[in-house]
Amino acid sequence: YTDQKKVFDISDPTSPQELANHNYTGSSSNGEMSVYGDYLMIAAGGYKDSANPRASIYNIKDPTDIKLAYTFNDTLPSYDIKISGKKLFVAFEAQGTDVGGIKVFENQFSPVRHLFVSPDGNDTSGSGSHHLPYKTIGYALDKLPDNGGTISVSAGTYVEHIDLAEYDPNDIAEGYNNVSIIGENKNTTIIKGSGDGSVLTIANSTNLRIRNFSIIAGKSEKGGGIFIDSSKVFLTNVNIENNISEGQGGGLYISSSEVVLRDVKVDKNHADGDGGGLYIYSNSDVDFDNSIVSNNFCGDDGGGMKIHNSCTVTFTRSELTANTSTDKGGGLVANNYSKLKFNRSSVSNNNGTYGAAFRLRTGTVLDLSQSTVFGNTAENAGNAVFAASSCSLNISRSVITANGIDKEYVPPAGPPGNIVLTDGYYAKIENSIIRNVDSVDEVYHTTAPTSSDFLSITYSNIKGGWEGTGNIDTDPQFCDSTSFLYYDTSPCVNAGKDGYNIGVDIGCDIPKPFDWLSLPMNEININQENLNEEFPLEWAKSENNFGELHYRVLAKVGVYPYETVDKVKEEEGTSYVSYSIPYQDFLENVFQNTPGNLAMVAFTVYAIDGPDTIRVTGDDRMVHVNRYDYLSTETEGIPNEFALHDNYPNPFNPST
Repeated sequence: YTDQKKVFDISDPTSPQELANHNYTGSSSNGEMSVYGDYLMIAAGGYKDSANPRASIYNIKDPTDIKLAYTFNDTLPSYDIKISGKKLFVAFEAQGTDVGGIKVFENQFSPVRHLFVSPDGNDTSGSGSHHLPYKTIGYALDKLPDNGGTISVSAGTYVEHIDLAEYDPNDIAEGYNNVSIIGENKNTTIIKGSGDGSVLTIANSTNLRIRNFSIIAGKSEKGGGIFIDSSKVFLTNVNIENNISEGQGGGLYISSSEVVLRDVKVDKNHADGDGGGLYIYSNSDVDFDNSIVSNNFCGDDGGGMKIHNSCTVTFTRSELTANTSTDKGGGLVANNYSKLKFNRSSVSNNNGTYGAAFRLRTGTVLDLSQSTVFGNTAENAGNAVFAASSCSLNISRSVITANGIDKEYVPPAGPPGNIVLTDGYYAKIENSIIRNVDSVDEVYHTTAPTSSDFLSITYSNIKGGWEGTGNIDTDPQFCDSTSFLYYDTSPCVNAGKDGYNIGVDIGCDIPKPFDWLSLPMNEININQENLNEEFPLEWAKSENNFGELHYRVLAKVGVYPYETVDKVKEEEGTSYVSYSIPYQDFLENVFQNTPGNLAMVAFTVYAIDGPDTIRVTGDDRMVHVNRYDYLSTETEGIPNEFALHDNYPNPFNPST
């Protein structure tokens, strides 16, 4: 009964430091302690003395000045204290007259850090609990404690303009820190704007997490869907769609912030000015992962994104596709010493005047690695890249192809190149494939490189050829027109620097030769008793490292043409493939056009992977089918009774 509760500083968990003069004084034995918001709830069991009531609450907001906030007026040792909504519950232990009893108090001390919102909730009578949720997200935000918390939002459509800053552009905003707002499902949990204003306004907030929502129908001067300023924000599994900006950033406006977009889709947004999908500004650091920026439109620069003034944008496993600008940069415009890092991503089917995929200016750096740039079309110049004013371009293990195919260029009015470099540049391209329309130069630089300019293309497959170490000019043998992976027989295999593959990588191969395991000649005899028996057709597997391989079994009867019998997939863990054909199938299909008891069936097999096929090695496997026993009557029994019956009455003369 002499142990005492004590207070420790655990900022270094390997060496907790006891804080002197702040002990929970008095005798105590067992019991529990828990922290809710700014308050420490203490429940102690065992002996109780007059100097130390058991159930107590301490204010610990200032760890250097811990104060007793409340002592429960009970005569019993408490066992536990719990918070639920607006109520505080104290359970009592095994002394006194209220053994096992529970007392309920109004929760005046500890704000609830996990609130619930539902379309069926009520902001007036609700408590924010799971059973009595609030109705609006904005109201729940106001009820969270200063040190943050979580809001769980049920499926439904919430028509709100949510202010996570009480933002005033002429004043310093007070943001929200350590807050998570979690929807039930991004397709069914929707925050919809109404009238003017961003759907979400965020400023001066840290560790704000928004997950599982669709953000739609916002309209604002900056950031129709989401406005973010001077904050650190995580967006996960979010759709930002059909928002409008009358100025910049149809979907999002991001300024002086760190933002992570993971599994986010920015789609069908519109900006009258710059940045149809996003406007990223002023030293912001934005990280895209497994996300899509698509089908956005702007009336000025950057159909997908406008990146301005020393920003860093990382684009990983993501897509920038089908965006349109009426001016420069259908995919994006980046300038004023910004840094772009695209890795394992695709930039496709964007349209603009200069730099349909990338328009770079004034000291901007683009690192493009293991990525594809295709299907982009510039009205004037630079289907893939237009870089001007001391920009840097580093391209490695990437594919730039099929750009400019949607426009007929008529010299001399046609654009000067798919990659255009001008006004001081640094460009290094290696281990890449650059093959576009015939009428356009692959890489065009306005002047011969000067002392301040640098252009190096090595170990690349470039259409029309290019002087440089390891360069080739040959068909890469692409598997398809979207991934631009290539066959394992491609001349790009192991042709890059240090033996790397040129371009993205191998992604398909032709099925390898395979042999029969079944005997060349086979015979089956069908009778009434063995119709359920099966004939096994067997062959070795065709080795295939890419794609999905299956087999097609074909058969022909006599002189008739082959017909497909079935499609067969391999089984894991075996070295061969077996396909069994019931005798009943032979009986029903072989003799349709072949009268008699005997027929000869020939089988062959093809291994198929997409457009690639290979036929099994060796002659067809022949099966001689005999159905004589099935049709025979030799085994039928001898009649054991003879009878002679009266003639059937004549229907025309019943009396005969």
